[in-house]
Amino acid sequence: MSKTLSPSALYRLNKQGYVEVSGRITTDNVSGIQAEVEKRLKSIQFPTGVKYRSEGQAKAMNEGFTNMILSMIVAVVLVYNVMLIAFGNMIMPIAILSSLPFLFTGGLLGLFATKQALGMPALVGFLMLK
Repeated sequence: MSKTLSPSALYRLNKQGYVEVSGRITTDNVSGIQAEVEKRLKSIQFPTGVKYRSEGQAKAMNEGFTNMILSMIVAVVLVYNVMLIAFGNMIMPIAILSSLPFLFTGGLLGLFATKQALGMPALVGFLMLK
């Protein structure tokens, strides 16, 4: 990060003044950049009444992760129901779905070994592995 001079202006949103700080991310690791920015913002002592929040791509990414996790939970429940109907008992689907923790562990180890970020494409891949 580096400081640059910019024209000063007074912006208002919902009758409160705000300052917009933006930047261009030149890497694919958006979550890593967001984590670094959050870490640095938490280390700053803001005056009373001053707040910060992430908008734009960071906000969309967080909402996307939340929706993806919710869809994974719904997918597990639906797959369990289909297997329950297909097998006719409750034990077989539970035995098959008990392999899910190993699936996620292997996927995360694969991402770590290849030094890839846990992003939306990786989460879609996890969803397809189910």
